[in-house]
Amino acid sequence: MKDGYHPESCPSVEEIAVILETGFGLSNRRDALVLENHLVDWLSGCVTCRQRLETLQRWQDEVGHPNPVVVVEERNRARELWRELEDFPAERLTEQLEERHFFWAMCSLLVEKSKEALAYSPARSVTLAHAAVSLTVFLDPEYYSPPLLADLRARAWAYLGNAQRVAGDLEASEKSLRDAMVFVSRGTGATLTRGTVADLLGSLRVDQRRLTEAVQSLQQAADLYDRADRPDLVGKVHLLLGNVADLNQDPSQAIFHLTKAQQLIDEEDHAYLFANCQHNLLHALIKAGHYEEAELRLPLVERLWRKIGHYRNLLRLRWSEGHIRRQLGDSHAALNIYREVSARFERDRSYYDMALVELDIAELLAGCNRYPELAEAADRAYRILEQHSVHAEALRALLLLGEAARAETATVNMIRTLIELFSSRKGMALGRSPLISEP
Repeated sequence: MKDGYHPESCPSVEEIAVILETGFGLSNRRDALVLENHLVDWLSGCVTCRQRLETLQRWQDEVGHPNPVVVVEERNRARELWRELEDFPAERLTEQLEERHFFWAMCSLLVEKSKEALAYSPARSVTLAHAAVSLTVFLDPEYYSPPLLADLRARAWAYLGNAQRVAGDLEASEKSLRDAMVFVSRGTGATLTRGTVADLLGSLRVDQRRLTEAVQSLQQAADLYDRADRPDLVGKVHLLLGNVADLNQDPSQAIFHLTKAQQLIDEEDHAYLFANCQHNLLHALIKAGHYEEAELRLPLVERLWRKIGHYRNLLRLRWSEGHIRRQLGDSHAALNIYREVSARFERDRSYYDMALVELDIAELLAGCNRYPELAEAADRAYRILEQHSVHAEALRALLLLGEAARAETATVNMIRTLIELFSSRKGMALGRSPLISEP
């Protein structure tokens, strides 16, 4: 290939892949990088070639295999096969897999679809991740290479563990993530793969309330993501570290991490994460006593959730607004907001969230010595939760609260203890409206 030479017609994406494969096949990594950089410079000199090169690079990110020929041969085929699978219910999807599905890009695509399904169906996410893990058993190590295949298996097991965590099966999640770490030790040592496993392990440790280990794992993930030049993922980890700080009752540290996260997460590329970060930062400001600053942020966070169309998080934001109004001295407005939010949670059948709001109402009423209304709020929460098999210990606590209110002996501290009990049962941040969490 001569410098400055360009063929009469631009090479296709497939042809560019063949050109770049020459560098992939070199055993000397330094020579491969020199050749690859030369080829990229050559292709970038033409607008059409540059666009096709960018398409190939995007496909490589999707498929997760370094050989561009493998990518172009498998990427579109995987998507065609997925169109045949996507409408099957979760319980029937795995039985549809056949030998024609046994290739790298199909497994990688199932992992991506599992990640997407977390937003609407953790059970389906688990099924898709299980399918991806199953496929890795049938992939040819001679064709894909054992270290690269170990990397793929590590990612598949890690995302299976994450799906199991979100679905509430922490024991299964622990086992899957341990398997992922075994495959990491057999892989290429890829920084991004190691960062992903450390990240998802950190999320599990948070749910297990093993917070010291969670911080260690998440900090390791942040370092690895930084080395992989992925500031968006570093930002996501800081978001999780902010949530851990909140669980540790350290709002100042939560504000530090969430401020860092908002600087690293791009709103256009990661709208949900950015909104999540801003909401949790508002929550941390309330807990730190910065009520005026939190109030100023309300319109920003509302705009973000409205843009995404996330009704439930708008409702949680309204809950936070009740806390702000209360702390700024407007108890009447706070009480009206709490009652509105409680009624909406009840309509949505979010009974545990409804109970937490009722406890906020109870705390406010206790502070004003409005005992008859307090007894009514406790009795109401008890009646509704009793119908939905809520933990017996929590029900007994509500019953005692109602009795204390009728005897006019209920105190704010008693109610705060109940709020802590309910929040820890649900696995949320202790205290005020629960943090928005990213699976």
